[in-house]
Amino acid sequence: MVVPPRNTYSRPRPHPGEGGSGGQQTTTNSQQIEDTRNQVKQVDEKAQSGISAATEKAVSADQHAATADQHAGAADQHASTADQHATDAMGKANQVGTGLAGLRNVVANIDDYKPQGTVAVQFGLSKFVLSTDAKADLDKFADSIKGGKRLRSPSKVSPTKLARRSSTKHSAASAPTP
Repeated sequence: MVVPPRNTYSRPRPHPGEGGSGGQQTTTNSQQIEDTRNQVKQVDEKAQSGISAATEKAVSADQHAATADQHAGAADQHASTADQHATDAMGKANQVGTGLAGLRNVVANIDDYKPQGTVAVQFGLSKFVLSTDAKADLDKFADSIKGGKRLRSPSKVSPTKLARRSSTKHSAASAPTP
C-alpha cells in the first residue's frame, strides 16, 4: 500500500521581534472587555437605583391607598349614621303628620257638638255665691253628662267650685255632646 503524501499546511508564525500583532490584539481585546464590564456595571447600578426608586414609590402609593381606604371607611360610617338620622327624622315627621291629620279632623269637627242638656242656675241679687240648691243642681247636671264623648274638664275642679269662680250674676250651664 502506498500512502499518499500528506498535504501539510503550516502557518507562519511571527517571531517575537518581527512586528506581529498577536499581543497587541490581546491587549486591545482585554481593554474592550474591561470597558464593556464597566459599562454593564454602570447600567446595572442605574437599574438598581431605578428599581429602588420605583419600590419606594410603590410603598408610598400603598400607604396612600391604605390611608384613603381608612378615610373612605370613615366616610361610609358617617354616611350610614347620617342615613340613620334621616330615617329617624322621617319617622318622626310621619308621626307628626299623622298627629296633625288627627288634629285637623278634630278641628274640622269642632262645631259638631250638640247640647246634651241644660240647667239654669240663678245667683242672688248682688251675690257672687251660689245657693245650696243651685250647687246641688249643678252637681246633678255634671254627674248626668260625665259619660259624654269629647267631654273633658280642664282640671279636676268640681262644677260647684267652677261656678264659685264665675263672676256673672246669672248663668245657664249647658254641656256639649258630639
